[in-house]
Parts: sequence; C-alpha cells; structure tokens
Amino acid sequence: MYGRCGENLECRVRHDLDMAQGLEAICYCRDTETVCGTDNVTYESQCQLNAAINVKRMRISVARSGPCNSGTPTPHAHAVGNI
Repeated sequence: MYGRCGENLECRVRHDLDMAQGLEAICYCRDTETVCGTDNVTYESQCQLNAAINVKRMRISVARSGPCNSGTPTPHAHAVGNI
C-alpha cells in the first residue's frame, strides 16, 4: 500500500490486475450524492468537488445538495486515484 485515502474515501483492492503485478489499491468515494458547488458547477459527489478544489486551486464549497440549475456537470469518475 502507498498511503491512506482521504476524507469520504474508501480504500479498495483492485481485482482487475494480473496477480503477477502485485496488489494495488485505489480510493473510491463513499459519498454518491450530487452537489452544487459555489462555482455553480454540478459535481457528482463531494469527492469530485474536493478534487476540483485541488485542480482549480479555488475556494469552492457546497452551495446545496443536488445539481445546480445551470451548472456544468463534471465527467463521471468514481475512482479518485491510486493510494
């Protein structure tokens, strides 16, 4: 294992790899509720919003649960990254 998963993330062992490559884990988001960010973007989950904060280097928080009225949805992604 390489490290720990962050908040709202769950560590799962990948079963799609050849055993000769060794075990590898990936972080999956526990939260599946769509949220509207204060940047008026609809995020698939709080985890996707947290990832956007790191990528965009902006202060973004949850404006409300559910999609934004005119926001742009992020691409569907469940895995956050290797740990």
